[in-house]
Amino acid sequence: MKKLSVRLLGIALVVVALAPSVARADQFRTWTVCGGNAFATCASVEVSVSASNHVTMRVWNLSGFYAPLLGFQGTDANTVFTGIGFENVGSAAGVLGTLTMSGPKRDADAASWVLKNSTEIGGGVNLDMVTTVPVGSSVDDGIASQCASSLPGGTNTLWWNPCALPAGASDPGWIVLQFDITGTWDLANSYLLVKGQSNLGSTECITGGANANCSVVPEPVTMTLLGTGLAGLGGLMGLRRRRRGNQVVDG
Repeated sequence: MKKLSVRLLGIALVVVALAPSVARADQFRTWTVCGGNAFATCASVEVSVSASNHVTMRVWNLSGFYAPLLGFQGTDANTVFTGIGFENVGSAAGVLGTLTMSGPKRDADAASWVLKNSTEIGGGVNLDMVTTVPVGSSVDDGIASQCASSLPGGTNTLWWNPCALPAGASDPGWIVLQFDITGTWDLANSYLLVKGQSNLGSTECITGGANANCSVVPEPVTMTLLGTGLAGLGGLMGLRRRRRGNQVVDG
């Protein structure tokens, strides 16, 4: 009996050794938030991380037309996003120099952002992973809304989310950033920071940590707002949610 038990144990170890490893699942999360430490701004940010560690981040500057319906009357339609960062990312680290960017532009010369690890953004908030406008760009090369009527200044070579969805558009106008990471991104426990600049100054909308000041848009309100001009965006997000098995959705 003892020999049989040892033999069965050996077979079990061989089976375990030969069994295919479980592939890392894709991750997906979306934040739809309003708030800020100086004045309110609104953003929708989607992040997907593939099993091969490729990150696709979609950004929509919702300042101006979105926030007042939520009661954020201080929202400035002229706010330009100049940085987006994440904290509590687990062991993930961005692979520098590989970020690409696409989407509608106000000016054809709008440059791609840069990716940094373990740096400060906004009012000295330390983050694990940050994408920002290139050094020296100030507000230029940021992400603005076509709702804007008086941009902050500079040459205003900007990325440019539509203020309303183009009729029949298959892509509603996301600004898309793509890059690769090493390690494992703990997307479920990460929190988001969006830095915005306008003629009012600068603000940081933070969803977690000691400085948290952003409110997640409640789902019923989100659906109401989608009916006022973001219905196509909502449908696209809903379709993506249904098709993904491993995801966390905030708004």
